[in-house]
Amino acid sequence: MSTQRNITQDPIYLDFKSISDDDYRSKVRFFEINSKELSGIDYHLWIDTKMSYIFALFEMGAYSKLLLLIDALIEEVVIENVGIHQAEDPFEALVYRKAACLFNVGKYEESCVLLKQLTKINPKENLYKQLFRKAKLSQPKPKYLRLRAVSLLMIILIVPVLIAELIVVKTLFPDYSSLFMWIRTILIFGGIGLFLVLEYNKLRNIEKELSAI
Repeated sequence: MSTQRNITQDPIYLDFKSISDDDYRSKVRFFEINSKELSGIDYHLWIDTKMSYIFALFEMGAYSKLLLLIDALIEEVVIENVGIHQAEDPFEALVYRKAACLFNVGKYEESCVLLKQLTKINPKENLYKQLFRKAKLSQPKPKYLRLRAVSLLMIILIVPVLIAELIVVKTLFPDYSSLFMWIRTILIFGGIGLFLVLEYNKLRNIEKELSAI
């Protein structure tokens, strides 16, 4: 009788694997209830169940809990040189989920560090670059925020200036109509122009950072 066949047919492992891949809550509940018994199965199958558990936590949005557990599993995967898991490279899959969790709990800079490392490892994977862009966009610099506030204020002021022009200036001070028209024009083009320039520069800087990886 083959030893490998006995290992892969371990009842507790088969029970875990019989749970539907998209039934994340059942996978998490089964693992947590039976973790002691699962830890006694073949080591590589134990790694497989832990990865499935981590992936299920991620899909459930249990980001803080996942972050407490994932570093130890990443270390094990590296040490044991674990092969492909569910059509994914296990190291990349785990590090990406860690980066995504960090992003979701607001730790954008830490997320970017991991995503840059992943992009170096696998530059063809657009998923890493997309999340890197989102993380960078979520942590704007103070100077950008100040200038964007100025641009939005200019746009907001267009309405009261236009109302004042129509109700007050044209009725009581018609000589100032051209001045208010210029003010309105400056606010429109200045506010929108500044906003577009800021957004363009922000996106360009992100792409430059990605291309330098």
